[in-house]
Amino acid sequence: NVKILIDKKEAVLLPLTINVYPFKLVKMDKNLYIYTYKYKTDTLDNLLKDWIDQRCHGMTMSTLPIPMERSGDIKREELVPVLETYKKANFEQPYFHLELDNRITCEWLNAPDKSTKPPMWGAWFRYYPFSDFLDKRYVETVKFINEEAKKLGLKPMLAVADEAGSHAWTIEATKHYNALIKRELPEVIRELTVGGGWASNEPEHQHWKGLLDIWTTNRWLADKIDMVKNSDKNAKFQLYNMGGSGSEAGSNQAARNLYGFFAWKTKVIGASQWVYYNSDTPANCYAWPAEDEKDGKVGTLKWEAVREGAKDLKYVLTLEKLINEKKGKPADIEAAKKYLSDLSYKIELKADSYDIESGGRIKSQREGTYEQWRDKIAEFIVKLTVNF
Repeated sequence: NVKILIDKKEAVLLPLTINVYPFKLVKMDKNLYIYTYKYKTDTLDNLLKDWIDQRCHGMTMSTLPIPMERSGDIKREELVPVLETYKKANFEQPYFHLELDNRITCEWLNAPDKSTKPPMWGAWFRYYPFSDFLDKRYVETVKFINEEAKKLGLKPMLAVADEAGSHAWTIEATKHYNALIKRELPEVIRELTVGGGWASNEPEHQHWKGLLDIWTTNRWLADKIDMVKNSDKNAKFQLYNMGGSGSEAGSNQAARNLYGFFAWKTKVIGASQWVYYNSDTPANCYAWPAEDEKDGKVGTLKWEAVREGAKDLKYVLTLEKLINEKKGKPADIEAAKKYLSDLSYKIELKADSYDIESGGRIKSQREGTYEQWRDKIAEFIVKLTVNF
């Protein structure tokens, strides 16, 4: 039983049954993460708590905040402790998401600049005019971070911009800095959030052709994604911000589906969402500070749904592995394959508009459905292992 106390007095006694399955889930080989916002020099302990909390909620990597001077220069002596702290979090993947933009190559404007071509339509990044000085500083910054990360067995996943296609004045800068890093530091992984540009009639498949390793799409526009695949057989894809209408957190079911069965059906290499915690945009948060902020973060129901989604993904990947290895009796293998095929049919990949009922850009199942799917998958895993 679980006893809930209010003012140190028993308020509720809940019966609890724990079902422990006799098998081990596969190690996650996908990039599951949630954006972690802002950096302060005195928060290494809190950063570690946040990252451990994320790992315990199924995240296999995270974003890395970079200590910067207002001039745009990196604080090199502060970066190494941040990397060492990240290493301590012990994520399953060696990667960290690295955004290098504000103050290095651009500035954030709360009041949009209408003189840009095209003009800014809202608060966003405005990139500085290109120069040899900025190019050199950018390359040196990425090189330093990459070399220090390599010493710890870590790898940056670099984003030179954010949602560049849907903020058209950033397109040329995004092309420029991706081409620069590709030429000067080709071993560094280049990633970009896409989808908003396609939705705004920008040909992102042409804008970023040959410049990206990973296309992280916030809309599942199958025809556009196929164009990328046809022109680049090595292109990889991730999901982003489909748990809500955009940056908003959305519903519990949508958050779970994003990191779980939707990520499975799309065969992407990862999924991410904005944002773990940001005091400026509370509607977007998946976690909140404890009463004493030194104690770390307290998860919301959506954050717990993310954990369940990551578990869903592990369960289905475990069953797929057993099927591929032909573990179990032939009849049980065929039954498991049919069950997964039936599940795949039920998962809709239409994700180009906000769905009010599901609370996300992706269609989600009714409450309780994913639990039923996972329980059945667990039964098949038992049949293909314990009973074989």
